[in-house]
Amino acid sequence: MYFSGNLSVDPSQLTHIRKVKPQKAFKRMLYFMTFGTVSDRQEQETFTAISILQQLYNVFAGLGVNNLIRLSHDDVDFYLDNAGKHDDLKEALDKYDLEMNEAMSQQFEKIQMVLEHKNGSLHYLINITINRTHAVGAYPVDIHIDGLIDQFNHLSDQDQVKDAMQGIFKNQDTYNEFVLNKRTEFEKFLNDIRMQIQKIVQVDDIILECKNNIVLPKDKKEKNNYKNRNTWNREAYNPVYHGYYGTNDAFFYAWMWSDMCSTNHIHIHETSLVSESGDTVMDVGTDGFSADDNSFFDENTSYDDALSENNIGFDSDTGEYFDSSSSDSGGWFSGEDFGGGDSSCGSSCSSCGGCGGCGA
Repeated sequence: MYFSGNLSVDPSQLTHIRKVKPQKAFKRMLYFMTFGTVSDRQEQETFTAISILQQLYNVFAGLGVNNLIRLSHDDVDFYLDNAGKHDDLKEALDKYDLEMNEAMSQQFEKIQMVLEHKNGSLHYLINITINRTHAVGAYPVDIHIDGLIDQFNHLSDQDQVKDAMQGIFKNQDTYNEFVLNKRTEFEKFLNDIRMQIQKIVQVDDIILECKNNIVLPKDKKEKNNYKNRNTWNREAYNPVYHGYYGTNDAFFYAWMWSDMCSTNHIHIHETSLVSESGDTVMDVGTDGFSADDNSFFDENTSYDDALSENNIGFDSDTGEYFDSSSSDSGGWFSGEDFGGGDSSCGSSCSSCGGCGGCGA
């Protein structure tokens, strides 16, 4: 189990709408035939890389978040922490500012900044992506936050982690209360970020969403090897899968969570089941199911067989999982069921500080 949230930010900046060459073959043919009259459109932000990074620095420094892992400009790393250095955010941004000329600051396509922060009982990885050019209606600043449960980070092997986790799975009520408490803590941190952005950065809108996630290991019988795994994916959307320094220890417990749910007959609901790269395999709604009754949690059922038994397909072109069943009925696998207010930290969180009932 880990928590993930997303803030899509639309700064109050001047935006240019420009025509671009279409990507699809038919529209591209029309583009040339009509001398560019038939085209797609994109929004292009006028803020500079330095200006927006300075504002975001003030946002996170005001929250005590000052541990930088990575800073890249158009996929070129200006800073990458491979030693676990602390309090390096200002130092790295000052270096970036000195090395950045005016042309590069104005003509960038993507800036990425990854931060690490520990607060309360959670360990946060924060991935900030700033897109100068983006689809019309999309927001240029995307902040994705993963929240890990920090109390198992100091343990060195599988047996120690399993013993420490056992109390969470004592019974269903204990499990529900634990997850809800952590989810509420996570939501508060996301709302603190949103409020800080609204205070420091002039914005037109911020969209906030969050959810619970359970990782589905492909090799269910080799969970003890995940701490030393070498299949990290720097292209994954969630920063917990990027393999940054210290991530192995912090994330190790999450690979064991599904097995603990099955062994202790935990009822899963209002949770996303995700792949080893963080892709959503399926969303479990309010009805849910018992983990020991589902093939995804069965040690003797392969990952591919579990996909088939749960009517889930995988589109290799898009890299997305989808419901392959023909049934339109509701139930535990229902996007509509899982959607709604419980899976989002939208306006309800800003008024009450938590979605209430969404975490267990």
